[in-house]
Amino acid sequence: MYLLAALFIVIVLLNGMAIIWLYMTAPADNKLFYELFDNSVKEEIFLTEIEKGLDCISDDDKELDPAVECDNTVNRSVISRKWLKPLLIIWIAGHVITLFLFGFTNKGLFAFEPQNKVKIKIIVKQN
Repeated sequence: MYLLAALFIVIVLLNGMAIIWLYMTAPADNKLFYELFDNSVKEEIFLTEIEKGLDCISDDDKELDPAVECDNTVNRSVISRKWLKPLLIIWIAGHVITLFLFGFTNKGLFAFEPQNKVKIKIIVKQN
């Protein structure tokens, strides 16, 4: 049982490091992506490739449904800081609650049948 608790804590720590790493590096990655995307939109060849790859339209002159505009498609596909903060808070709160409850469930505090009221019947076979 202690081995599973240690395994759980190791997995939580590894997952936490990945989430925090993503939280710390996302703004730089986001900025770099949008710089490269904005530069590629200026070139007609790259713009055509983006439209083909994302199945979207980037013509500003047309009145388009927002679902088919390239800018909206890109914005929906890139993780931004506004989603990372709630994700990090929910992740931390969820794992703190899980770790807290993990100890109680291992001690049997939430058992359906109390341990001292278990009835044992012994059947003796007589020949």
